[in-house]
Amino acid sequence: WNLRELTNLAQGLCRMISQNYTEPLQAARLWIHEVERVFLDRMINDTDAQRFCEIRESVSKKYFNEFKLDELDARPLIMTGFLNFTPDDMPIYEAVSSFDELKKKLDQELASHNETNAVMELVLFQQAMEHV
Repeated sequence: WNLRELTNLAQGLCRMISQNYTEPLQAARLWIHEVERVFLDRMINDTDAQRFCEIRESVSKKYFNEFKLDELDARPLIMTGFLNFTPDDMPIYEAVSSFDELKKKLDQELASHNETNAVMELVLFQQAMEHV
């Protein structure tokens, strides 16, 4: 790993808006999301991914011990900046409550794109939606 990965992690954490992250659990879950996107997504085999998950879980227990592990790891654990916006049109980087909510928004955006551009026939399966 190099500083680029740590920078990506820090950039994700810096997308928090204090008005939307009023509970410490929200910030802890954002950290888990960012760590998984930056590091877990780069694991090339199941053994490495499993070892990463063990380490991430151990670190979560150590530093976020005031939360139950099932609260921290509740799925879906997807953060996006395109579901909601502030009154001055700034994206709010927040957790997606369900895959249905995410799929509905992605389908709307795809339909909007297809109205003004060449049509893209995309299949939005769960793994693809997790990485948009």
